[in-house]
Amino acid sequence: MAANGTRLKGSQLGYYGKGPPDLDTLLALQDTHAAAVLARGLRPAVLTKYNRLLELMTKSANKDKETETFEEIAALWKELVPILHFKEDAVDWDN
Repeated sequence: MAANGTRLKGSQLGYYGKGPPDLDTLLALQDTHAAAVLARGLRPAVLTKYNRLLELMTKSANKDKETETFEEIAALWKELVPILHFKEDAVDWDN
């Protein structure tokens, strides 16, 4: 759903095909959508969580795998996914 409660349209995401897109296209649309959400700006509390996620992901890439780090990453990601990404079935792909 869009922020105003209406259903997103494929054309709002830059998709002009019919029916749901293939996986590669869907992933590219998700990335573009997340970049647009970030460009519009996040509320301070959400931005803090996003920055913490980036920090932890960088830290985990440079060190041994730490369970608590991954648990925190998973918890933050769970909170941020609905903000940064759309649900495939919440999009009217034909419009």
